[in-house]
Amino acid sequence: MPFQIIREDITRVRVDAIVNPTDDAYTHLGGSDKRIHDVAGEKLYKECKRHGSLNVGDVCITSSFNMKNCKYIIHTFGPIYVDGKHNEEELLKGCYENVLRCAVDNNIESIAIPLISTGSFNYPKKDALRVATNVITNFIYEHELDVYLLVYDKEAFDISNSLYRDIHNYLEDNGIYDDVRIYRSRVPSKAFGFMSMPVGSSLSEHEVLDEEFSFVDFVEDESFNDCLRRIIREKNLIESDVYKRANLTKQAFNGIYNEGKVPKKNNVLALCIGLRLNIDEADDFIEKAGYSFSSGNKHDYIVRYFIENEDYNIYKINEILINDDLPYLGSKYD
Repeated sequence: MPFQIIREDITRVRVDAIVNPTDDAYTHLGGSDKRIHDVAGEKLYKECKRHGSLNVGDVCITSSFNMKNCKYIIHTFGPIYVDGKHNEEELLKGCYENVLRCAVDNNIESIAIPLISTGSFNYPKKDALRVATNVITNFIYEHELDVYLLVYDKEAFDISNSLYRDIHNYLEDNGIYDDVRIYRSRVPSKAFGFMSMPVGSSLSEHEVLDEEFSFVDFVEDESFNDCLRRIIREKNLIESDVYKRANLTKQAFNGIYNEGKVPKKNNVLALCIGLRLNIDEADDFIEKAGYSFSSGNKHDYIVRYFIENEDYNIYKINEILINDDLPYLGSKYD
C-alpha cells in the first residue's frame, strides 16, 4: 500500500484506475479532463452521460476505452474554491474519500489521482495537497491500495521554513551543500558503520562515537532477513504496521520478510522509518544489508536527519526529498 507523490502525465501512469476531476456534465474542456477524454476516445463521453450528472463529491466509474495504461477511470466533481469559508475543505475531503472507497469496492489495487480542483476550480495547491495527503494516508492505513498522487509543480509543497533551515544547517554541518558536496574519508566505527572525518584529520581530533550497544544489538553472522525478524520481535511490532509506515507494498515486504530478499538501499532506509529505529540501530540495520549512510550524499543525510530527530513520518520525508528532486522512500512506481 505505498503512497507516492509523482510527476507524470496521468494518461501514462500504469495503474488499475486513474481519477478524472471533472464538472457536473463531464464537459472535458481543459486540463486533465480534456487530456483523458482525448486519449480514451468518444465512447468515454457517451458512457459518462449514461451515468447522469454529478453533484460535488459524487463519483462514477467507467471503462478506460482507448486508454491502455489503466482499466478504469473514476470521475469526480470537485468543489469550486471561493474563499475557504464555503465548506470547500470538507467537500474536497469527500471527493478523495469517495474516490478511494470506489476503488476498493471495485477491487482496484492501484490508482493515480491528480490534485482535485486545483485547475480551473482554483483550489490553492498547498491546501489541496494537505487535504489529499491526510485523507489518503488515513485511508490506506486500513486498506491495501497503492495510491499515486500526481503533483505537477513545487508550488504545492508547503514545507515550513524552519524545517528547511534545520535540514540545511544539518547538511552543512556534515559537509553537504546545495550544489557542492564535500566528500570525506571514512573511519570504521561500531555505532556509525563509518564516521565522517575531514580529509587530513586524525582520530585524536574527532573522537569515535560512543560504542554503547543500542536496543537492537549487533549480532555477528546474522542475515538481513533474520535481523529484520528479530527487531520486529524484540520491539513487539506488528508486521503490517511496519510495512505501512515504511511505505512498502505487502508484496515487497513479504519478499524481504518471508523470502529473504535483500532490498535496495532506499527500501532499507524506508524500513528504518517503519521500524522506528534510533540512529545507532539504523546504522547497524543498514550495514546488515550491505549499505551505509553515504558520506556527502544529500539524500542519505536528509533521511538521517529525520532518524536522528526521531521523526518517522515517511510522507513528510518524501515531500522534502521530492521537493529537492531526490528519490523518495518506499515502493516505487515503475
